[in-house]
Amino acid sequence: FKHPAVQSAFMFLGEFLCLIPFLLHTWHKKSVQKGDVPARGFHTESAAHKFKTLLTFGLPTLCDAAATTMLNIGLFYTYASTFQMLRGTMVVFAGFLTIVLLRRRLHLHHWMGIILITAGAAMVGASSIIYDNGALSGRRLLNPLLGDIMIVAAQVLAATQFIVEEKYLARYRVPALLAVGLEGFWGLVLSAIALPILGVVRGTDGLPLDSATQAFQEIAASRQLQITTAGCIISIAFFNFFGISVTKKLSGASRCTIDACRTLFVWAFSMWAGWENFHTLQVVGFLVLVSGTSLYNELM
Repeated sequence: FKHPAVQSAFMFLGEFLCLIPFLLHTWHKKSVQKGDVPARGFHTESAAHKFKTLLTFGLPTLCDAAATTMLNIGLFYTYASTFQMLRGTMVVFAGFLTIVLLRRRLHLHHWMGIILITAGAAMVGASSIIYDNGALSGRRLLNPLLGDIMIVAAQVLAATQFIVEEKYLARYRVPALLAVGLEGFWGLVLSAIALPILGVVRGTDGLPLDSATQAFQEIAASRQLQITTAGCIISIAFFNFFGISVTKKLSGASRCTIDACRTLFVWAFSMWAGWENFHTLQVVGFLVLVSGTSLYNELM
């Protein structure tokens, strides 16, 4: 199922669904406060402020769309655990963007954590290039280096998204559910524009870069794809709500570092499912990556 743009559209659909509980909560709040002086919040802001907020969240959506599509493409060329571990490099870029965009100072333990994360990611990336995963005998035409490069490049955009979100959440006092829903809205708009174009433009193999029609045909013909697609849409709604709540309560950089905790579960499941072999260099890289993440978050 090689449809990176369609998968990005499904992700934005999951984010867009967050508008449903937000609207229900807003309606309930208004009904409870009927006759009383409404508590100050986003729902009491002017129409101009709300419209400006709607437009503002288009920027992080652009970063999200580009990063997600690049990640989906990168996953075609490398391995699941490598994909997840290299996402830990996002904290490196988030650290620099924190200085540039938020004018916030990083301390020594932050820089030491960034150095360890970079070293750990390099080890993980090297293991995917040096070693051949015999368990993946059906994917001999992989290009791990290309996949790793695309994943790291996507982290620059993802880090930009998180830091910009942090800035906008503070400036416009946007509820987490609304912020995720707005990004989902803009993402669906972008998908509606991009998918028809990608369905016409041909790649070097003569096939469309992505075909929404083919994707839905494949989903309709596969019960497994139907279940996993529905699961992804629902899980991404919760995932982004929790993620943006962390950004709002802590910081975008903290969200990047906490996000690296997913690595352990992806790696363990890949090993259990027999999708790849055990490599010592990958284990060492993972331990260094986790150490750097813990140091950055002042857990060590």
